[in-house]
Amino acid sequence: MQNSPDFYVSSCCAPETIGSILNDLSKSDGTPRKLLDVSKLSGMGWKARMGLGDGIDKAYEYARQLLEN
Repeated sequence: MQNSPDFYVSSCCAPETIGSILNDLSKSDGTPRKLLDVSKLSGMGWKARMGLGDGIDKAYEYARQLLEN
């Protein structure tokens, strides 16, 4: 099974590595992608006031200021 092209072995480049990771490419690689559907909110008149990137920046700055005080 490990000789199948659906498998590959990767190892870390750190000198203290004592093992490797076997990846099964025939299986999914984690949590399925999740998307937010805002069509119902938009239908009720809601509109975002800022983009996602700006919102993350603003939340980060707010949290940083809280931790400084």
